[in-house]
Amino acid sequence: LVDSHSQTEQRRRLFDSVLSNVTAGVIGLDSDGDVDFANRAAERLLDFKDGGGPIALSVAVPEFAPLFDRLREGGGQAVQEEVRLTRNGKLESLLVRMSARRSDTRLEGYVVAFDDVTELVSAQRMAAWGDVARRIAHDALPKDSEVLAISKDGDALSLDMNEAFLAGLRASGSTGEFLYMGSLVNTFVAIFSCTTVRV
Repeated sequence: LVDSHSQTEQRRRLFDSVLSNVTAGVIGLDSDGDVDFANRAAERLLDFKDGGGPIALSVAVPEFAPLFDRLREGGGQAVQEEVRLTRNGKLESLLVRMSARRSDTRLEGYVVAFDDVTELVSAQRMAAWGDVARRIAHDALPKDSEVLAISKDGDALSLDMNEAFLAGLRASGSTGEFLYMGSLVNTFVAIFSCTTVRV
């Protein structure tokens, strides 16, 4: 019995050590959905401190509650979703996966694992914006116009255009310049939900 307890304790320490050092956030829940364990990455990503008694996941991380409800309604089948949340004034995108933890047929609890994919999502959006910008430049602007770079900072969108765009504007005269710029600004304001466009 003492040997069995020692082995169990050794496994628990190894488990805690591994989970404490992974970069993904991991939260262990009991069968009622209360937080049992949160690793360091979870505490850092969620600005959350484990301890102080049982706390429901829906209270600790309210943004995870709808996904957790789906997990419970689905009979414990794993669920995954991108969840957006704000911590310390910073909007983050987390890829969250939840599953039930069972011993034979008895529900022991749940595991919530998540990774910060904010930079990946931002890079994907910028790539998509760049593609849209190139199509707009090709269809609506002077011949051979290209958007060389695009960046968004809050509500302001900045476009870096090639020389063909500038030459086409100069050649079109003031009325043509007004129409091209108006078309460009209106299109980008509508697509990117911005209030300012800098060219």
